[in-house]
Amino acid sequence: MLDAEYIDRERDPADARGSRVRLTSSGRRAFRNATDTVNSELRQVVNEDQLTAPFWRTASESAFTAQPR
Repeated sequence: MLDAEYIDRERDPADARGSRVRLTSSGRRAFRNATDTVNSELRQVVNEDQLTAPFWRTASESAFTAQPR
């Protein structure tokens, strides 16, 4: 992602062992495109009521907030 310029990485000034990573404008654009594609694919296999059900919201939120193991 760094080579593709989707993210920028800089040293963490508070902890030299770590880095801070942020999405670039290209990274945000790629993320939006990927999200649109996934949503489009989901709409082809489930109906709108299923997409708005609590399960889908919870699953979607979990995908973006999950902590690495």
